[in-house]
Amino acid sequence: MRSPSGNATVLLIGLIGASRGLGYASAAEYIDRGSRVVATVRGSRRAGLHELRDTADGWLAIEHVHINAPEQVQALRERLGARRFDLLFVNAGVTNRPEPPGTSRWKSAPA
Repeated sequence: MRSPSGNATVLLIGLIGASRGLGYASAAEYIDRGSRVVATVRGSRRAGLHELRDTADGWLAIEHVHINAPEQVQALRERLGARRFDLLFVNAGVTNRPEPPGTSRWKSAPA
């Protein structure tokens, strides 16, 4: 199968956390370089990634997963488990409410 860029070898790339920023830019770049991409978004709201999919001629698939929800991670694994990815890039982050400096989680730097 030939990729959009004309490459004979098509890689399958998995991007966890691609709705914006680095993940989105990575998806666009991999598609431009002739790879198929499966990228995830956290919520159901339409993101820039959806617009990219609309112009990617089938080279981008979007999955939904919240990495803090074990049942969603397991469901994603069941949906994609038979596929063999050439690269898996986990860009999704987890954050709790950030605590301001001076709280117990912040340590003072040595003087």
